[in-house]
Amino acid sequence: MSSPVSLSVPYGSSVIIGQRLNLNVTLTSDVKISDNTYIQIINADNKVTLLDSSRSDEDSGLFTLFLEISPDINDGDSINFGLYISSNVSFPNTTVMYTGRTLKNDSLTLSYDKNALEVPTQPNYPPSGNEGKSRTRVMATVRDEQGNPIPKVFVFISSLNPKDIEKVNLYQSDNKTKIGIEKNINDEGIFLSTDWHGNLVFYIYAKELQPISLEFYTRIFGITNEIPADSALNIVNDKPENPNDYLAAPGIEGYDNGGELTNHGQTNFLIDIPPYPGAQKGDMIKIRINNVSTIYEYPLLQLSELGNYSSFSMPYFAFTVGAVSTFSYVVFRQGRDTLYSRSLTLTYTGESWPKPVYYDKCVVYSSFGVNDPNNIIEEADPKDCEHATSHNTVNCKAISKSHDLDDPALFVQITGTNDITDKTKPPLGSMVDLTLHIKSNPRTVIKTYSKQIPSVAGPDGQTTTTTINIARKFVRDCHEFKDCTAGRIEFSYQVRSENTHSQTWIGRIDTASTGEDDC
Repeated sequence: MSSPVSLSVPYGSSVIIGQRLNLNVTLTSDVKISDNTYIQIINADNKVTLLDSSRSDEDSGLFTLFLEISPDINDGDSINFGLYISSNVSFPNTTVMYTGRTLKNDSLTLSYDKNALEVPTQPNYPPSGNEGKSRTRVMATVRDEQGNPIPKVFVFISSLNPKDIEKVNLYQSDNKTKIGIEKNINDEGIFLSTDWHGNLVFYIYAKELQPISLEFYTRIFGITNEIPADSALNIVNDKPENPNDYLAAPGIEGYDNGGELTNHGQTNFLIDIPPYPGAQKGDMIKIRINNVSTIYEYPLLQLSELGNYSSFSMPYFAFTVGAVSTFSYVVFRQGRDTLYSRSLTLTYTGESWPKPVYYDKCVVYSSFGVNDPNNIIEEADPKDCEHATSHNTVNCKAISKSHDLDDPALFVQITGTNDITDKTKPPLGSMVDLTLHIKSNPRTVIKTYSKQIPSVAGPDGQTTTTTINIARKFVRDCHEFKDCTAGRIEFSYQVRSENTHSQTWIGRIDTASTGEDDC
């Protein structure tokens, strides 16, 4: 009687030209499978080579074939071969067909809906454990060299420290099927397939009482090195386990703890982060107000940035006027414990007289470019569903000219001037830092861009613009909330050499097509 044969990479999958493919073949039989059983490939037409094979010590029916896909085939070629199974059990003839594809390596880069999760204090299970505060969706769209999505291609996903991946729970794109950890030589990770649209999607759930900072990597063996995710994933407590482990509170230039904070006609204030034990370049300092993380975060570029008011600043409008607020920070350290600071207590008094001057808001254009005013996306209240239009929403149409993850989906324009009396625009030649902040269902994005305004004026002899491209990967997959409220997208900028901030551009974002698929 014939017995089934199953493959870890199913018939009809995509493979990458030149790839080293580990193909698990599982033989199932009611009869004990003999120790002399072996598997060979046949009728391969030089498109695939069997380099080696092994048999599991724990499962007598599990064989691994180490295959190499020929580097000399063309994109779209079919790779056909058969499996010859020599055994005491009669197994059916098995044919395999794969499609060879090229690969755009950086399309393997993973991104998160949110890269900071709360540590749950009780079991955290799908679909809505801990109210979703301790889970995130992880995504990539795998593409070929021409930017076309690659369906049904398997990718290996691992963590920087091999055992760290065991400290979280992983679930399939259905948000309910648990993914098992596999060993691959000296590494541990998961093999995950893209869907028919090239999307690689899974969910991470933090484990109970398990804080950790994780860096994930993707790889296709024989083709790429380890490709890091676009950021670390930080799973943190609200406070240190030991109450004696708090770092010193931050400082605000010109302010004493416990009193009123006044802006003195300025838009921004400077922050002092005191030196802390074990500080290293690459540490991420994230500001918190009332114990809630803000969009303001600063990578530590030099240790000399600590202990003075020269490097870190943020706008006064981050505080609620007239309310008592606490101001603190968290330090994320890759592979080490997260550090928490004590809080500074303050009451922001609001704008002083004379009223501070903010730079003009930026102008946001769709993916169709900056040469046509019809491409301008207008500001809109994300909660105002009645007045939502295609002209005031970042939607699928607005970003539709972008296809690859790195293609510009939005263009943000900032105008500078050489008129020293015009305080509404930054000076020509200024280096500006633009901050993108998105809060949507379920995705949160924080991204900073730096670019210099040209030092020479345009045709009017007075002003010129600089344009910053916002890649598709940062604005896709942003859904509206159930009550019709759209996602919220904000842009603001700051001139690096000055303590001056712009007004904030606020708009709607809903980059989900009709139904469950994203744009």
